[in-house]
Amino acid sequence: MAKALEKFVLIDLTTELWASLAAAMLGDFGAEVIRVEDPSGEARRSAYGGDEPHEPGTLNWRFDLANRNKKSLAVDLDTEAGRDIARELIARADAVITDRPRAWLAGRGLDYETLSAEHPRLIYARGSGFGPRGPDADLPAIDELAAAHTGMMGILPQPGEPPVYPAHGQMYTTVMLAFGIVTAWYHRERTGEGQAVDASLLAGNMYGASLDLQAFLAIGGERFLHPISRLDAGNPMSGTLYR
Repeated sequence: MAKALEKFVLIDLTTELWASLAAAMLGDFGAEVIRVEDPSGEARRSAYGGDEPHEPGTLNWRFDLANRNKKSLAVDLDTEAGRDIARELIARADAVITDRPRAWLAGRGLDYETLSAEHPRLIYARGSGFGPRGPDADLPAIDELAAAHTGMMGILPQPGEPPVYPAHGQMYTTVMLAFGIVTAWYHRERTGEGQAVDASLLAGNMYGASLDLQAFLAIGGERFLHPISRLDAGNPMSGTLYR
């Protein structure tokens, strides 16, 4: 049975698991995903191997999960020869996905402005910490920082308890990136136009907290910022799913 994204070619320049997972999801639906990795090996190959420190040559299940369905090759993008290889791959691709800093990409001619000028039909997806605009646009981030920005880490715990990291925002960002690429592809099939797609850890965490944020706007700050204890509530879901 044919898959929906067969013949769709995606060049994967990601480094973080949540961005790499977006490319893997498209591979689930038949896309040809080509991962470009530094010759020294992606740092995530030796991290998150489990509860114990990861040993080289053993299974790293998180890295493998995020990089399923992919072809891969080692390319040094700090060399002109390496960048030529990347540009050759991109020239025959439908889309590029990356989570690299904008300055890093621009310095290697792999930014959206440069590539879209050469390939107007290209779909260029970039994941970031805080999005492409605003004072934090170029700051590095991890999911915990983005979650803290939403305020959810102070709302989830029992009253008087320390902040709780929800740990789901980056997965929303993964889906946003994958969905954005597919939507941009649909737009291109109708119009012939490529475009940039952006999804951030902050946006993913905001989406995950959207029901609570809407409650904050509707109910008001003071009442909302004092969670109901699940231990004393008649409904143990109070303070978790419902308020």
